[in-house]
Amino acid sequence: MANIVIPPGARTLTVPITVTPSGQSYSALVYLSSDLGGLNAVATGAQVQRTSTGATQNVPLTITVPSSGVGMSAFVVVYVGGQYYGTFTQTTTVTIGGVTVGEGVWS
Repeated sequence: MANIVIPPGARTLTVPITVTPSGQSYSALVYLSSDLGGLNAVATGAQVQRTSTGATQNVPLTITVPSSGVGMSAFVVVYVGGQYYGTFTQTTTVTIGGVTVGEGVWS
């Protein structure tokens, strides 16, 4: 994935998320880290609740991008049934068990 520039301020990352089987409650949030491993969070967005349809759903995740002037990595955290399920990097499509998180689009 190429480097992208995201201006500081309120932004939305719309992420394709698939949770199977359908009918499960899940939530997701986006956070930005100053390192590639996601260990140093510099901003965290609000958690967004959804109910799975069993098909891909485009989930808008909001965050306030800081004006730190450094490169950041984006990660999406998914909870299924209220339990932590996994952290998905925003460099590729990742599948863990019944959850797939694709690359999002910033706006």
